Amino acid sequence: MGKMILKDAFLSINGVDLSDHLEQVELAYSAAIHTKNAMGESSLSRIAGLKDFKVSATLFQDYDAGSVDATLFPLIGAASFPVVLRPTKAVKSPTNPEFTGNAVLASYPPISGSHGAVHKVSISLEGDGDLSRATS
Repeated sequence: MGKMILKDAFLSINGVDLSDHLEQVELAYSAAIHTKNAMGESSLSRIAGLKDFKVSATLFQDYDAGSVDATLFPLIGAASFPVVLRPTKAVKSPTNPEFTGNAVLASYPPISGSHGAVHKVSISLEGDGDLSRATS
């Protein structure tokens, strides 16, 4: 596949496909890094610890039933829910990997914007457990 332009990303939150309202998305995957040095050593030595993932996204707000607000508003303070991301809406494949995991909704502003601007909301999801990557 090589280089690509991100223009058709897929985002599903709690089983609801919000891709048609998606303007921006980022999946961050990381591991805590710890030093493991003892007295007398002169250089840092590191070891990877627990893994984590976060999803940030900007969506065009929509208050219709089954859309952005109806999906997100009940998730603040709720149990974790499934999140699915792919670079494109096409089925998962070696060139279109699917990332899945459970997350909690860390922030959601139901109303956000400036006078005369398109009404958009930025959300932050924090991982609850493992992030999986599948290609088939």
